[in-house]
Amino acid sequence: MLANKLTIKPCGVAAPLRQRAHGRSPVSVIASQQGLPAQPAAPSTRRRVLPIVSELLEAEAAVNLFERVAGRSAMIGFAVATAVEVLLPGPDTGLFGAWAQSDIAGQFAALGMVLLCCSVGLAARTYRPMSRRRHRLMEPMLCSLTSGRRSFAGVTQQNVDRWVDSVFASVFTQPFATAMATPRAFSAAAEALAPVYVVFGASGGIGSALSELLAARPGAQLLLSGRDGGKLAAVQGRAGAAAAVSFAAADPCDPKAVEDVIGEAVKLYGRVDGVANCVGSVILKPAHTTSLQEFEDTLRINLVSSFGVLRAAAKAMSRPANSGGGSIVFCSSAVARHGIPNHEAIAAAKGGVAAMALSAAATYAPRNIRVNCVAPGLTRTPMTARITSSEAALKASTAMHALKRIGEPQEAAAAIAFLLDPANSFITGQVLAVDGGLGSVRAS
Repeated sequence: MLANKLTIKPCGVAAPLRQRAHGRSPVSVIASQQGLPAQPAAPSTRRRVLPIVSELLEAEAAVNLFERVAGRSAMIGFAVATAVEVLLPGPDTGLFGAWAQSDIAGQFAALGMVLLCCSVGLAARTYRPMSRRRHRLMEPMLCSLTSGRRSFAGVTQQNVDRWVDSVFASVFTQPFATAMATPRAFSAAAEALAPVYVVFGASGGIGSALSELLAARPGAQLLLSGRDGGKLAAVQGRAGAAAAVSFAAADPCDPKAVEDVIGEAVKLYGRVDGVANCVGSVILKPAHTTSLQEFEDTLRINLVSSFGVLRAAAKAMSRPANSGGGSIVFCSSAVARHGIPNHEAIAAAKGGVAAMALSAAATYAPRNIRVNCVAPGLTRTPMTARITSSEAALKASTAMHALKRIGEPQEAAAAIAFLLDPANSFITGQVLAVDGGLGSVRAS
C-alpha cells in the first residue's frame, strides 16, 4: 500500500506541470483533483508592464511629432511677423502700417487665426490614436481630434469642422459677397495698390496741370508741395475731388525740407511710386549782364532743387516697401539742346538737370528706379507771362517753333505723367522733348 502511494504521488505532481502549459497553475489543478475550490490565477507581470511601456513610447512619439509640427508653425509665424516688422513704412504706423486699419486687413487677420487653428488641428491629426485599449493614456483633446469619438472635454473632429466652416462663412463669405455688390469693392486693397505721387512745384503752371492729370487716375494718391500754401490749397481743391490729395508747403531749394516732404508721403501712404520736380525759373540775359547772384539763384532753383529731389526720392524708393522701384521725372528745357541767344544761365542750369538725370538713370536702374526728363519749349504759364503777354515777344517765339505755336501746360504735364506711369516701366534715361520742334527741327 505504501509503495502504491509512492508511485502515485509523483504522477500527481507531473500532471499539473504538464497542464501548466494550458494556462492552469499547479495549485488550481491539485485543488480540483482533491475536490477543493479553485483559486484564481495570479496576474502575469509581463502582460501588464509591456503594454504600458509600449503605450508610453507611442505617446512620447506622438507628442514629439506634434511638438515638431507646432514648433515649425510657430517659427513660420514668427518669421512672417518679423518680415512685416522690417517692411514697416514708419515707426509709428502700427504693425502693418496704415493698411491695417482697412476692413480687408481685418478679414485677412481673421483668416490668419482660422489657419492657425486649422494647423493645430492638422498637427494633432498627423498621428493615429495611440491605443485601442479602453483607457488610453492621452485621451483628452488631441486624441479626440483624431476620431469622431467624444473626449472628456466633449470635443470631436466633426465639431471642429463645423466651427471652422461657420467662422469662415461669417468672416469671409458674407463680407466678400457684400463688397462685391458695392461699387467700391475691395477699396482698401485698391488703395494699398494705388500709385503714390509727389509733385514739387505743384502750384505752378505745369505742376498744377500735372497734379490734376494724376488725380484723375483711378485710386491715385498725391502729395503736392510748393512754397505757397494758399496756391497749393487751391490746386488741392481742383484735383482732390476723385483722389486722395494732400499738400505740404516747403522750400524746394532746401534739401532737408524736400526730404521731409518725401518722408511725409511715406508716412501718409506707406511708399512713393513717382516723384516729379516742376520747379523752375526763367532768365533772359546775356552772360555779361547776368550777375553772379542771378546765376547762382538760377542754378539753385533749377539744378540744386532737382538734386535734392533726386536724393530724397531715390532714398525713399530704395526702401523694402518700394520693392517695385519707382519713377522720377525732371523738367529740363529745349534751350539746353538748341542754342538760343540770351539763355546762357538757364541753359546751364537746365543742361545740368538733363545730365544729372542721365547719370542717375544708370545709377538706380539696378533698383528698378527710372529717371527721365521732359524738355519743354516755351510754354504758356504764369512764369512765362512776361514773354507771352508781349505781342512782339510772343510772335518772335512762335516763329522759332516748327509748329508755329507755343506749348500749353497740359501738354508738358501729359509727357511727365506718361513717364511716371508704371505701364511705361521700360523707359529710363530719356530726355523727352515737348517743344514743338524747337530743339530738333528748323522752322520754315
